Amino acid sequence: MRRYVAPAGGEPSTPCAPNVATCGDTPYAHPLSACYKRTSSLHRHAMRATRCTTPRSFTDHLSALHAASDVDGVRAALVPLCRALRQRYFSYRGHFPLPGDGVALPRLGNLPRTWEAQYERRRYAAVDPVLALAARQLTPVEWTPALYVSPQARELLREQRAAGLRAGITYPVFTPSGASGTLSLSSPHAPARRLRASGPHAWVLHAGAMLAMHVHEAVWRIVQRDALRAHAPVLTPRERECLQWVARGKTSWEIGRILTISEHGVVFHLRSVMRKFNVSSRHRAARLASDYGLLDDGPATVSSHDPGRSSPPSPSSPSSPSSPSSSSSPHSRSSPCAPSAAPPEAPSMQVQALAPPLSLVTFGWPDPRASCTAST
Repeated sequence: MRRYVAPAGGEPSTPCAPNVATCGDTPYAHPLSACYKRTSSLHRHAMRATRCTTPRSFTDHLSALHAASDVDGVRAALVPLCRALRQRYFSYRGHFPLPGDGVALPRLGNLPRTWEAQYERRRYAAVDPVLALAARQLTPVEWTPALYVSPQARELLREQRAAGLRAGITYPVFTPSGASGTLSLSSPHAPARRLRASGPHAWVLHAGAMLAMHVHEAVWRIVQRDALRAHAPVLTPRERECLQWVARGKTSWEIGRILTISEHGVVFHLRSVMRKFNVSSRHRAARLASDYGLLDDGPATVSSHDPGRSSPPSPSSPSSPSSPSSSSSPHSRSSPCAPSAAPPEAPSMQVQALAPPLSLVTFGWPDPRASCTAST
């Protein structure tokens, strides 16, 4: 336990309070002094402001942000993230170049609707000094009154404070591809000046910058996907099925067996797809279709005719496409020396089409090769 040593001469060592003691050469406040009470109050305020934010909870919310499939999902994931940073409002504005001369300008946020309508109606974005400064630097821009110099900017400051946006920070984000964006976090309560250098305000500065990069990446991913789908060629259901099986490594013959169409039909559909994508390879067309999101539904269930999955058809199965019917002739296969006379009645047991010729003799049928030899 520390021992309180009164300063020599009875003079206080600091002008903060008369009840300041020293421990060695370091002065500190007595637990009953006014200086200690003020310092303890600031410390409790800082701890209370950041008690709901931990690195683990913040990371969990970031993972939910990247799992969003559309802009509405990103907006919903931003609500708990802003709450963790002790901010009530957020607003994201993006500028993404698209293939060709297109540009995507996504907007999302939870600002008051009346203020959003007023901001767009009066075109405050053209006179907003925060956006102008964020376009020229990478560090966060705090909404300080010193930035609002022009009469239009001062009017903007008064209007946004009246709408409940008294304090805010804007984080600029730039990517090498030319895309840019800004994430603004605002609150109706201005932070205490004594807490701006450290404590919850410093946490907002650092964590908000990381949040801006994650939001920009999530929105950019969604914009790219939607833009690709908008410019994707239109495929017929049969063409999409053929591409799905090409992506799984099937050949034209195997795809024909799976879809119960001819091999020439599969080649016809794949050539049509390659013309639509302007490529010379079916695998390149399948890759582009996957990038466009046209194969997201996945291929159909593998049927019993899939040569890569199913077992060989049973010889006793009458519905097998590889087995002839019980009334079919063994000479239906192409043979250069098939006898002209009709063969004897075939037995009831069916023979697989790809069975060796020895099985014909086994079942009591005449061997066509023997007749050919006799005729020669």
